[in-house]
Amino acid sequence: MHSTEVKYEFAFRWSAIFRRNSADFATAANHYLNEFVQVYGNERTEDTDHNIQALLLVQDYDCLQEILWDQYNTSLLFDAVWAFCEENVQQVLNSETENQRKSGWVSMVLARIAALLSENLLPFQGIPRAMRLVSNRNSLLAAQYPWEEILQILRIDQLGNASVSGRIHGTEGLKMRKKLLPVSEKTAQVVLNQVASFFQGETGTHDAFDAGTWELELVNTEGDTYRFTGDLYGQANDALSMLSDQVRSELQTNALFAFDGRWFPDNPLQRISLVYAQCWKDENMEPESERDATETLVIDRLSGNIEWTNRRYSYGEFRHCYHFPDQVNDLLDHFSAPELFCQPALPAEEITEEIWWNSHYRLCVQYKDGSCRVLQGNYDKAELPEYFAAVIRIICLHMRNLEQGGIFDDSEYGTAKRRKGQMIYCSVSFENGYKTYYYRTEDTSLQVGDCVVVPTGPEERETVAKIEKIECFSPESVPYPIEKTKCILRRCPDMD
Repeated sequence: MHSTEVKYEFAFRWSAIFRRNSADFATAANHYLNEFVQVYGNERTEDTDHNIQALLLVQDYDCLQEILWDQYNTSLLFDAVWAFCEENVQQVLNSETENQRKSGWVSMVLARIAALLSENLLPFQGIPRAMRLVSNRNSLLAAQYPWEEILQILRIDQLGNASVSGRIHGTEGLKMRKKLLPVSEKTAQVVLNQVASFFQGETGTHDAFDAGTWELELVNTEGDTYRFTGDLYGQANDALSMLSDQVRSELQTNALFAFDGRWFPDNPLQRISLVYAQCWKDENMEPESERDATETLVIDRLSGNIEWTNRRYSYGEFRHCYHFPDQVNDLLDHFSAPELFCQPALPAEEITEEIWWNSHYRLCVQYKDGSCRVLQGNYDKAELPEYFAAVIRIICLHMRNLEQGGIFDDSEYGTAKRRKGQMIYCSVSFENGYKTYYYRTEDTSLQVGDCVVVPTGPEERETVAKIEKIECFSPESVPYPIEKTKCILRRCPDMD
């Protein structure tokens, strides 16, 4: 068993050797195999993973790099290098190009091993050539908004190639989407230098529970890869948050998770207006009959309001208005994904199911840049946007939370609070029983529906009962004599 530092030094050194001696692959490979046996002996896995088998067949450097990004098992990568060298060292190589290709292959795989082993171990050195930042949000926290990305991969190189790929839950499993970022070579180099400069010093580590993680791989112009990881929680490291803001500013996109996870929409949604109309299909009824209805839902950032209006032609109209600017801003930020409100392809077939009414919708969404989208159709899953069901559920949940109060809470108006000197009497029922029995308690935390343990019969046998009612009485008005009323022993544990 060798330490991580020793393995890192071995992989880093031999990556450089193959890179420097690319014209003489056979000699370098022979020396590598001999030293590997001397240092590690037969410290190799018995079976080669199918991903490594595929790795051995890759000849294109770009494809090899993409595959290596997703490899984290250093033992299997060491095995791949051994298998590659052992397979090719005996071949007579007359082509300098072939020598360079094979030396480059081994150098890249060993560089990946060194990067994995150097995680947060060594500061970055040299001039940055490329970077890959994987920002992975906590999937449980992100699942509330299934159209949002749970993972982002930012790639930048010194030639100005920049892209961000995202992985989302989707309604039918995980999906990937990719966006090219229009940046110049100068801007790309500025970002690379900012990131490299930060990781040339002591970065420190910070633990944040359930915050998600980030993984950074920086490659210098010599081909050496440095790997760093941390928690995706900006409040734990102000310096990383400043670096994240710098990267967002240079790339002109606020939607990057970067190192702190504090993203913002590039084109925030300002207003949602949804009109729903229900018309009964009865030829004998006049238009706007007593059973027809129109509903309107408006969420507006400027006013900070959520408004719901329900017009029933036979009953009149009622309206709910919630003024909570912070919640409205949060909702609209999460609803700002460009692909969230898109008109689905209308089904070619007509509705054959017999229905008693028609329900239609008209949805209008307005964005900060002045653009507007209007969607309309039948109010059913086939003609609504893909994530509409999740959107409505989230809005409904927010409205219910905002409605919590005391006026309609029967635990407030339906219960008399205990006064000084009063005694608590609980009416309890037993399993398969229809009567209730009084028991006393001093535990004010008990509630209707709780299960408790009470004494029963002359033997005082402990029995589980359910509280049906809780009342408070003065000593002179108790419903059953105090001295004859037994007391609840304790709350019933779940296991009982």
